[in-house]
Amino acid sequence: RLTNDPNLTVSTFFYVNQLPGVATLSQYDVVLLLMNGLFDESAALGTEVADYVALGGNVVLSSFYWQGRSDSGLGSIGWGALETIDPFASLGGATYQAVTLDANSVVAHSLTLGVTAVSSTSYSSGVSALTGTTVVASWDDGAPFIGYKILAGGQRIVGVSLFPAAGGTATGDIQAVWENALNWAGAAGGPALR
Repeated sequence: RLTNDPNLTVSTFFYVNQLPGVATLSQYDVVLLLMNGLFDESAALGTEVADYVALGGNVVLSSFYWQGRSDSGLGSIGWGALETIDPFASLGGATYQAVTLDANSVVAHSLTLGVTAVSSTSYSSGVSALTGTTVVASWDDGAPFIGYKILAGGQRIVGVSLFPAAGGTATGDIQAVWENALNWAGAAGGPALR
């Protein structure tokens, strides 16, 4: 559905047998990184995404990214250098329990514009905020829902503890969550503008 946002040009890359390359990533202002299951190349991909960020790129991270972190307890090799700039640590990654947006936790911000009600029956939560992270919305179990870091060069790293392809497991202002995250992160400009 992100293709309906006139501010976003969407291109999809699935890791199969080669990395996208920093040159390819650098064509974009923002990258949405997610996974669905652990894979042995996550450290190499994470380090490549961190190299893209070092050049001025911006990233939105989502569930199941945190299940792939080296601190997830799931035996993952982690995401390499990307873990050093991630806004959230893993508490096992996405849970399979129902959570709802804690409306009292929502901070007025471009990331929360139009986000008043979100519920998820799976694939969310399971994270904690790392030092330097600003959390602008939390789940009713206390876990961060949306948070961000702004790096020294102005790069924006956004964490959304929800799976973008959640389908029927998430309801509410889901479209606004993803559009806000990608538009706000991308508004910082990518490598081509730095």
